[in-house]
Amino acid sequence: MGNYYSWPALVSLSLVAGLLSWTVYDLDSSKGELRRVRGELMSTADQLLRKSEAYEALSRQHAGLAEALKVEREKNKSFEGQIGEIASTVGALEKLRKTDPQLLQKYSK
Repeated sequence: MGNYYSWPALVSLSLVAGLLSWTVYDLDSSKGELRRVRGELMSTADQLLRKSEAYEALSRQHAGLAEALKVEREKNKSFEGQIGEIASTVGALEKLRKTDPQLLQKYSK
């Protein structure tokens, strides 16, 4: 009868040893997967940081360009006014040039 009880104990011990071995293997595999995922996370974080820095640089550049555009538009408005005045003066001079010299002399006195 002593052998009868030792056989189930051996089977149970073998099952426990097998389960323990499988658990250790699975844990080791999980550690490898965790290392891989951590590496991907770090890589993604680095990419995010670089893209964030690039975005900030582009935002500053955009603000500078927007300001420069505003200044140039103001200059253009000023030039438009000056060109309008010059065109008006040229128009008046053109009329005078086409006016009969005798008529001009008569009304200039």
